[in-house]
Amino acid sequence: MHREEGKNSLFWGELKSALKDHKGPVILIWLLISITGFGHLIEVLPGFESIVSHHLYRYFLEFHDLLALAIAAYGSYRYGMGVLVLGMLGFLAWHGYYFYEESMESAESLEHHLPNFLRMGVSTGSALVVGLLIKDLRLAREEVGKNLESVQTGLRHLEGLHGIALAATEAQDINTLFRRAVSHIRKATDMEFASVHGFQEQAGQLLLLAQEGWSQDQAKQTSLFAPSGMLSEALQSGKIVVDSPPLDCSTPVCNLMAELGAKVCMAVPLITDGRTVGVITLARRKEGQVLDDTLVWLEALGHELGVYLHRLISIKELERQKASAQGLARKLEEERGKIVQGVLRYAETAAMAVEIHHPVLEGHHRRVAEMSVRLAKKLGWQEGGIASLQMAAKVHDIGLFQVPVSDIGVQDPVETRKREALKFHTIVAVNQLQPLGEIYEPALAAIRSHHERWDGAGYPDGTSYFNIPEAGRLLAIVETYDHLRLGSPGRQALSQTEALNKIVSLSGSALDPGMAEGFLSLHR
Repeated sequence: MHREEGKNSLFWGELKSALKDHKGPVILIWLLISITGFGHLIEVLPGFESIVSHHLYRYFLEFHDLLALAIAAYGSYRYGMGVLVLGMLGFLAWHGYYFYEESMESAESLEHHLPNFLRMGVSTGSALVVGLLIKDLRLAREEVGKNLESVQTGLRHLEGLHGIALAATEAQDINTLFRRAVSHIRKATDMEFASVHGFQEQAGQLLLLAQEGWSQDQAKQTSLFAPSGMLSEALQSGKIVVDSPPLDCSTPVCNLMAELGAKVCMAVPLITDGRTVGVITLARRKEGQVLDDTLVWLEALGHELGVYLHRLISIKELERQKASAQGLARKLEEERGKIVQGVLRYAETAAMAVEIHHPVLEGHHRRVAEMSVRLAKKLGWQEGGIASLQMAAKVHDIGLFQVPVSDIGVQDPVETRKREALKFHTIVAVNQLQPLGEIYEPALAAIRSHHERWDGAGYPDGTSYFNIPEAGRLLAIVETYDHLRLGSPGRQALSQTEALNKIVSLSGSALDPGMAEGFLSLHR
């Protein structure tokens, strides 16, 4: 029962569709088939034979049923079984009228017209059989066409996926990826216009990433806008939206598609981790439904490109954060450099203040720093050790600012009998530099120990031999030499030879003999 209803529905559906889309040709075919129904009627029409040629009259009389069959078959092939049946009804109607007229005139029984009835039935039955065969042929042809189209669509989809995969592998940024992807998407879906927009969730706007089919001026119109209509629906639902103008959408993309005469429009969401990150917009001027295979392919593509888009956005955001962090690090380093320079200037200014407070020490810190660096290089020290030594040498006596000038006059680097204030100037220097942080940390040990003696008779801790820090032992030699050359109110300055001879005499008692030898070799 349901199968018969399905057949009737198909028959009437074909007829309605044919009358709707091809009304003129269908009526013409029906008229031609109906006219062939005059085949026997022309015999009773007075004067008809005299109007046409004898041969044409005889041929039409003999073969009008075949002509009706041919016309009906053509109509069935082009417009469906409904056209054939409608034409054959006209054919039968005219023949029935002929038999009725002839029976009325000749008063013959219907049995006399039985051969004609059989011929008419055979013609009609043949037409129906031919129509059914043609219908099956047409359906087979359509099926083959659909299969071929499906294969071609599948090939386009595979080519598109391959191209997009290569683009995703090679592309280093979002725009390059989607500029290549858009071209492949257009070819795979047989669309004329395509664009990809990334969704800025916080701003609630779509940002153009790539487009194809629009001109540059038209693309500028779609560069940044708030989604609405089909685009908003696709973003919110995560489903593909297919529509046709006039669109319920006021976005620049929808307006542009309407202006260009698009008949089919689509919005494909780009999704990753259940979140919509963008949308592909497609359009074409050609009417027709979008194949299910294409919709399935676009849905899968939306998820795939969503992952790529999210990944590239994440990479770009990480690069931005990295650049920001690097910029902040550079700024902090610059600020730290300024602080370090400020601290260094402060300590060196304090050293200059000591030399102003004790004029006899004028240039002492500078000379000790220069000779210390030369000696350290002579002894093969590393750059880091030389840098901390130079730092210590420049400020090693800043604690003398709290020592009376009279005490400086009795200072003798050889003798250990010192006034208490003078003995503690190294500790005072360390206490002044420690609050400045880690900048002077490597130099504090040398500053504290530069008045210690090799034999343990120095100050402030009385350490000896290798227990004295290496930088402190080196500073002690250079400090002693400069004081010997400098002189004081209580002692005459020595010449270079005399000072070097004094260093020799102090080697092994007050001074480290190994470093003293290096210092002497430097001056030879």
